[in-house]
Amino acid sequence: MKRFDAKGKYYTDKVTTRPLLVRIATHDGLVEGEMHIHFDQRLSDEVNNKERGFLALTNATVHLRDGSSFFTGFLSLNKQQIIWITPVEAINQRDE
Repeated sequence: MKRFDAKGKYYTDKVTTRPLLVRIATHDGLVEGEMHIHFDQRLSDEVNNKERGFLALTNATVHLRDGSSFFTGFLSLNKQQIIWITPVEAINQRDE
């Protein structure tokens, strides 16, 4: 069933998103996983959304400062713990 609001915006029961592999530095270490971003939004839109205090990640690997790491199929990350975030595809490895 299709629904429209007064301005003509189309609503569906399924939210369409695209996966984006991201790397996130937190106070406790690094997280690498997939964020699912709405097609009409950017990574910064998702991070700056004040209505949501957490980011949902799937297929995430967490590397803690003590050297340990773990994998989880789903991770809900508190935005207040984020130091920086970047798409993995934007990372440019440099030899020194």
